[in-house]
Amino acid sequence: MNKKSNYKQLIRNLRERKDDRVEKIIYIGNNPHLKKKGNSTKN
Repeated sequence: MNKKSNYKQLIRNLRERKDDRVEKIIYIGNNPHLKKKGNSTKN
């Protein structure tokens, strides 16, 4: 239910680490139908 706030927290955490995957997560966040594929961002 709190997926939007989870995205914000994820993005904030990744930005603090200057992680390149931030853009990918933002893209997935803006395109929810890709979320199923986008769960592999832990690599």
